[in-house]
Amino acid sequence: MSNQSKNEYLAVVRERYRTCKTRKEKSALISEVVDNLSVVRKSAIRLLRKKLLRRKPIQGRVPQYGFDLIQPLKRIWEVAGCPCSKWLKPQMPDIIGKLKQFHEITLYDGQEEQLLTMSTFTIDKLLEAERDISRKEYGLSGTKRSSLLKTLIPVRTYFNQEELHHPGHAETD
Repeated sequence: MSNQSKNEYLAVVRERYRTCKTRKEKSALISEVVDNLSVVRKSAIRLLRKKLLRRKPIQGRVPQYGFDLIQPLKRIWEVAGCPCSKWLKPQMPDIIGKLKQFHEITLYDGQEEQLLTMSTFTIDKLLEAERDISRKEYGLSGTKRSSLLKTLIPVRTYFNQEELHHPGHAETD
């Protein structure tokens, strides 16, 4: 018997178990469940007494910012010099004003208001794809080991035996 059919069977039997008036009726139902599901008697009692929890479906937030904001946000981000969102957010009103003044950006239906009220987390989330592309162009920050660098720096890897014992002094007889 599959789990789904066991659960359906238990749902039907639970209703009958709850409506039983006498102890004999309940005992007969428990014996039926033990035979049909091949479980221990105490386990059958637990299954029949168990209350089913009905969970409410999890409802996510209604998306406030659409994909139509990615292009203007990307343009603003590039004009500002690709800063992090914490630096970009305070600059946005000035940048938007200048871009609109020189007709380099067109915003529709309250996009400007949405851009100005957007949190730093949302800015990071919407620019995530653009940041990945820009990282690939310039590489990650930090120093990488390079065999080319090793060949450019002259390093003496062996010593003369005499220099090893008395560096800078040659032994004389």
